[in-house]
Amino acid sequence: MRFAALIPLGAVAALAACGTGPKLPITQPVVNLVSPQAEAADDFHRPDLIEVRSILREGINWREIGPADCTARANGQEANFETPALIQVPVFFGKTRSVLIQCRMAVGGIARVTGTTVDAVNLSRPDNEGVTISVGSEGASVGAVVSLRNRDKDRFDFPAKVTVTFAP
Repeated sequence: MRFAALIPLGAVAALAACGTGPKLPITQPVVNLVSPQAEAADDFHRPDLIEVRSILREGINWREIGPADCTARANGQEANFETPALIQVPVFFGKTRSVLIQCRMAVGGIARVTGTTVDAVNLSRPDNEGVTISVGSEGASVGAVVSLRNRDKDRFDFPAKVTVTFAP
């Protein structure tokens, strides 16, 4: 019985060991994708920071590599940077757009290109939405849902960390 409990712990330790080496330091200034036009918009909520790192995945093992030359696009803005980096992106009420990140790097003497799309998460509570009215008579029921939520005021947040993955 005692050994059965150790098996999951061993699996967790093995997975944790897959990422080898220390994190690379971020040495460049924050990359800004928030334009003055975005800040002046009525639906602008705030800027948000995303940490971008590049990793090399070899089977189940991975390690951070860098610098990778990257381009990020958000809300009509574009910026170039090297990983690891912090990028500042605009967050809007009701309609935050995705951030597109594309990176290039030589891996094993071969030029590689990879990318990711970073989507904002809607933090507004959908369970506060709507009213249901049910009227029934002996098994028959009528239902209606009326939405009282103003979706233009929905709040969004981006993930704090994003990795772009290179393969050999």
